[in-house]
Amino acid sequence: MYGEEASKLAREAKRTIDHFPPYNDTLVRSVIREIRHLHETCEELEEEFRLQKQQVESEYLVYKTPLQRNKRILMAYHHQRLEKIKEFAWVFNAIPEGSRRLLSPDEIIFFNEYEKQCRNKYSNLSEFGEIDLGLGMISPPKEVFITVRVLKDCGDIVTESGATLSLKKNSEHFVKRGDVERLINQGYLLHVA
Repeated sequence: MYGEEASKLAREAKRTIDHFPPYNDTLVRSVIREIRHLHETCEELEEEFRLQKQQVESEYLVYKTPLQRNKRILMAYHHQRLEKIKEFAWVFNAIPEGSRRLLSPDEIIFFNEYEKQCRNKYSNLSEFGEIDLGLGMISPPKEVFITVRVLKDCGDIVTESGATLSLKKNSEHFVKRGDVERLINQGYLLHVA
């Protein structure tokens, strides 16, 4: 029956909202084969209609409807995966090893190109200045001020307000998150709850 494989793919796309399963190449290829078969059948019916001027509209719709449905499902499946890959690109500078096996070769290429384009686009704009857009923050921080412990000597830093902060090993400070976010990501500071 037409559309069974596509229905499986639709269910899988719905499940990827919460997690990221491996690319289902066999199911995608099966849906593509079915799309090709339906497309060829529709073309034959169109040609038959032109030559013999017969009404084949109902038979045509029997093939055309699942053809369009399969295409929409295939596009939705890939769109859902690409959105997840875009999220990865903003959080990570490279694909984590555990996630690499979940991607198809084309998705890996997409990730690399998308990540490179994002970095190039925003690093070249003078309006963004020194802002690092790849800090790994998808949502806004819950706390503006945080307590941090210094793991490695950092010396003196100047905060956004212009104040100087001396970061010596094993000292704790209550500071604005934005002033120390990069140092936390680099491993110099530890966010203390």
